[in-house]
Amino acid sequence: EEEALFRLCDLVVDRDTAGALTFIEELSEQGQDLGRLVTDLLEHLRHLMLVQHMGEVPDTLPVTEETRERLRAQANQLGEATVIRLV
Repeated sequence: EEEALFRLCDLVVDRDTAGALTFIEELSEQGQDLGRLVTDLLEHLRHLMLVQHMGEVPDTLPVTEETRERLRAQANQLGEATVIRLV
C-alpha cells in the first residue's frame, strides 16, 4: 500500500497523467478500495508537507528509516506548491 502511494506520487513528479490513470485502474482491478486510496494519498501528502515545512520527517511518524528517506526525497522532488495543489 505504501509502495502504491510513492509510485503514484512519482508518476505525478514525472507528469505522467496517463501512467497515473493506468496505475489507478490497475489498483482498482486488483480490488483496491479507491476511497481508501484517496484517504491514504491525502495522509501521504500531509506527511510530505510536514517534511517540507519542518525540514525533517517528524519523530511522531511511525515509519521505517527507509520510508523516512523516501519521504525526504519525494518531498524535495514534488516541491511545496505541487503538494499543496494536490491536496
